[in-house]
Amino acid sequence: MEFLENPIVTAVAACAVTAIAMLMSRNVGKKVSTRTKVSKAGQEKPNSHLCNHTKIFEEQVVKVSENVYCAVGYALANTIMIEGPKSIIIIDVAESNDAARDVMCEFRKITDKPVGGIIYTHFHADHVGGTEVFLEHAKDGKPENVPIWAHQTTGARMLQFNSIMGPIAHYRAAHQFGMYLEKPALENCGIGPRLRAGQNESVSQVVPTHVYSGKHEDIEIDGVKLRLIYAPGETDDQTVVFYENGKILFAADNFYESFPNLYAVRGVPNRDTMQWARSIDIMIETHPEIMVPSHSLPVVGGDEVNRRLVNYRDAIQFVHDQSVRHILARRHPDEISALVQLPEHLRSEEYLKEFYGTVGWSAKSVFAGYLGWFSGFEEDLWKLTPGDYADRIVKMVGSTSKVLQAAEEAYAEGDLQWALELCTYLLRHDRGDTKRAQELKIDTLCKLANTQISANGRNWYMTTVAHQAEGLEIKVSPEQRTKAVSNMPHTSMWASLQVRLKAEVVDGKKHSLCFKIKDPQSSWTLYIRNSVLHFVNKADDQADVIVDCTDESLRRLMANPASIAGSWVTGKFRFEKGSMASFAAFFSNFERGL
Repeated sequence: MEFLENPIVTAVAACAVTAIAMLMSRNVGKKVSTRTKVSKAGQEKPNSHLCNHTKIFEEQVVKVSENVYCAVGYALANTIMIEGPKSIIIIDVAESNDAARDVMCEFRKITDKPVGGIIYTHFHADHVGGTEVFLEHAKDGKPENVPIWAHQTTGARMLQFNSIMGPIAHYRAAHQFGMYLEKPALENCGIGPRLRAGQNESVSQVVPTHVYSGKHEDIEIDGVKLRLIYAPGETDDQTVVFYENGKILFAADNFYESFPNLYAVRGVPNRDTMQWARSIDIMIETHPEIMVPSHSLPVVGGDEVNRRLVNYRDAIQFVHDQSVRHILARRHPDEISALVQLPEHLRSEEYLKEFYGTVGWSAKSVFAGYLGWFSGFEEDLWKLTPGDYADRIVKMVGSTSKVLQAAEEAYAEGDLQWALELCTYLLRHDRGDTKRAQELKIDTLCKLANTQISANGRNWYMTTVAHQAEGLEIKVSPEQRTKAVSNMPHTSMWASLQVRLKAEVVDGKKHSLCFKIKDPQSSWTLYIRNSVLHFVNKADDQADVIVDCTDESLRRLMANPASIAGSWVTGKFRFEKGSMASFAAFFSNFERGL
């Protein structure tokens, strides 16, 4: 803010920026962490099955048929190219512009035809993050002429995805996918080699231009006839694509070479397992000769494709049915998780091994989907907090040293889960010297990581090691936050504020703030009342603070609080009522981190 010449203006602006920064991310002005190898990761080899699974993600462009190609291994998800007479059609665009650029470089070795159309199979970031790169290759340099097809709900889901959960969604996704890890800590991500959506990756956010509704839609792009089929499974907007020429089924994320991720540990709404199974029935009815998943390698041969799809949907139904069977027997969800196991003839299939989804976690998800959080056991109605439980464990055993001794013995005996839990009790109890408990916990996590066939489990353990032992910071970068806010609907912006209101601070108070926005024109008033934030899409001239601003300056503020000074001085952000101090006071009622 050196450009502010008036010292009074500078002082007021600095005060306001400091207060508003309490709402925004802590990342501003800080160096963002990059990937780490984890110093302890190479001491033992990872699970041999997981290591062998890495081989299928070797970078290659697979020629599926005379005009269909699948790029595998360049990103978490595959990118598929269908070559038409005069242009190419792209199905799924990878998770970042950098990954998409690598893929396009490989496709350019096959053809120099322009991009004539794009299809999103669903809204997940690893399928929609590289669009800008492919649009650069539009015919006559006109990206506006490239149709982007998807289900009618995909665009809204892209814009709303994680807008409320924001920082915690990033934190948990970083753990599941090992986003900050390198070899040897990172072996793979279960459905791809790695997720290229870290701090240094540029990400597109381009919503569909063409949508369909109903059970299916027949489209034609450059003479290529495709059927878009609504098949909700891993997501509710899932689209599989059938290409009659060659009887090729593009399976999206409803099939990949791993037990399906019926529950993602990064945190997702309930996934309807039986709906997923029914969608695979729809896929089977297309009678494909070739299946091209959006993760892992294509499957060739009608009989083999059918066999895999039948086994896959039956494995999903098996987990659902047996979980419900144990629910009806009034068993605890943790018991159900341990009891449900696929039959041997299914779990021995390579494409049903638990590289990504796991049967145990899925069984718990089935329970929660039907019955919610409560186990049905009275001791779980009002459970002790983890800290209180830890204190009682230590008190019962007699001392922290005895708990530590028990943890050491468990570790030596290979009882790693118990060792981890005992170490965690000691750290939560937090009395005296906890250094050895922390060291033992890290050693235990490393050993547990190497037992995991689940890439998600391994990545979670290893990321925890990097975070707790090596100081890894897991945060959304300023660039990523700016990109997200620039496309976020105002309603999502305000909804993000609602869940960051510090109720204990505003208890019994009323505050109001009105934004009168131009370019484009709209008005929003935010009310704090009854310790909640309420917002309406209209101006209130009686609000405590009224701000006239451009949409651009508002979004810059929400992404980077320091921008308010420049917007204020240039007239893009001015007060019709109130002051910078009262504006800052309003935002001081919220937690940091939009």
